[in-house]
This record gives sequence, structure tokens and C-alpha cells, in this order.
Amino acid sequence: MNPQAGDNVLVSKWVTQDSLLLTHVGYSTAAFKLLDSSRKFAGWGGNEDHIIGDKANREFADFLAEAFVRKVCAGQEGYYRITASIAEWLLHSDIINGLLYPTIAMKANSDNFAIKTEYFDKSIQFDHAEFDRIDGVENGQYNITILDTASEVNTGGNILWKGRLGKWELKNKGDSLTFQSEYGEWVARNDRGEIIKPE
Repeated sequence: MNPQAGDNVLVSKWVTQDSLLLTHVGYSTAAFKLLDSSRKFAGWGGNEDHIIGDKANREFADFLAEAFVRKVCAGQEGYYRITASIAEWLLHSDIINGLLYPTIAMKANSDNFAIKTEYFDKSIQFDHAEFDRIDGVENGQYNITILDTASEVNTGGNILWKGRLGKWELKNKGDSLTFQSEYGEWVARNDRGEIIKPE
């Protein structure tokens, strides 16, 4: 999926409650070049060629990377059976909770997670969600308008939309909030430094 201006998207934040052990695929210099990514390497190891092992291991890692970053056009969706089979094989181990791989639509400058259902149900907690309209896309950056927000899900896992934007309310005289942008979103803290979520 490659969202365009005029599309509506759901953006949600979930928080892990336990250690999350992931295996990764798609992070190679060749894959980043193929997608014209601004990344030079994945972010671990401190250099571009941090694939452990001999030449055969590096060639296998490059094959997996190219499989996961291949752009699939309309009508070629059957190709995803290949990456689905690879993902199933990589996730076979009981010690792995999920898979980490680059986001093709964002030129590998951000990441996707495929998390096992059993881990998700036990150790992932809903934080909040936004229903957004994309107003424009320029150089991989999205200009959006937030249409609705949610901070709860019901027992069936359905998002409980508020029908409005989130808002912060000062309930006591003398209360104050300090706002700061953290990881691309506004975070409000009270005088004790505690995060206060919008209602």
C-alpha cells in the first residue's frame, strides 16, 4: 500500500509490556540502494557491512533482503507468497516473537513489524489511534489532517472512536502542562514530569 493525497488512513500506537525478540530481514546496502533509501545501514553494528559470517551467508542475506524490498505491481500480488513462506520459515522458532523488515513505501526509511499472535495477545497494549486524511505527499513526507481519535478498545478489540480530537483539560486551579514533541508526536507532562494523555 502506498497512500496518496485524499486517502484516509488509520494510525495506531501499541506498547510492549514484555521483552520483544525479533529477527530481521531486508537490511542490506544493496536493498537500501535499490529503494533509494537515505539509510546507509540498518542502525546496528555501526557500519554498512554488518552481515555476520562467510561469503555464502552474506549472499543469502542479500537474497532475503532483495526478496523483502521488491516492489510488487498490481496484478503481481502472487509474489507475496514467496515472502510469506520466507517469513513463516524465519518465525518457526519458539524463541522469536516477530519479524522486522523495511517499509518499501517509505523507501526503507522506516520499518514494519510482523508479530506473532500469541505474543501480541499477551504482551501488547493499545495506547491510542488516529483516523487521518492525507492532504499531500512530498519527498516521502505526509501532510495530514486528524479526523478522529481513540484511546480505548473494547473487550472485542474494537476501537472506541471519540468522534472528535483528543483534548487536554486542566481540572484543578494552578495545574499546568508542558508540551514537547517526542518521536513525532506531542507529549504533555504535568509539573511532576508525568505524561498526561489527552481525553
